[in-house]
Amino acid sequence: FPVTICKDRLAYWQSKPDGGQVKAINKAFKMAKGDLVAYLNSDDLLQPGAVEALIRAYDVNPDYTVYYGLCSTIDSEGKEIAKPKGGNIHYDVLLKKGMLPAIYQPDCFFNVRKINRTYVLDENYPLAFDYELLLYLLKQGNFLFLYSHFASYRIHDESKSIAQKREHTLS
Repeated sequence: FPVTICKDRLAYWQSKPDGGQVKAINKAFKMAKGDLVAYLNSDDLLQPGAVEALIRAYDVNPDYTVYYGLCSTIDSEGKEIAKPKGGNIHYDVLLKKGMLPAIYQPDCFFNVRKINRTYVLDENYPLAFDYELLLYLLKQGNFLFLYSHFASYRIHDESKSIAQKREHTLS
């Protein structure tokens, strides 16, 4: 949904040319205040109560690097096309098998104290910046998986990953 719908509840937001998605997210992370940071792409959704549940988990267990849960997959209309998935993840498994179906970016909340580099997302990986970040953070500490449905990941023809797959297949 358009951010303008809830702009009165946001401390800050902007929409302007910014050098791309990774630069925009890095800028936002630098501006963020608080112990946990997260980013949500405009086509993905957080479930009602997700933020509160993740904050409660952090309050009880503040030493984890990433807090995450289950994520469903939805189509362009918001219809669920895959039930919520997720699970405990370890570095060697993430490295060999990739993120899905164990961990999805939309439901990840990151512990600011554990991000020990000057940037959050590596601009050298415009299509895999979330994967690179998770690999980096798994080296920093443990992730806390919560068996709750926190987010929905939207798949549609215009999404960056689908467009990239289509382009790769055609070349």
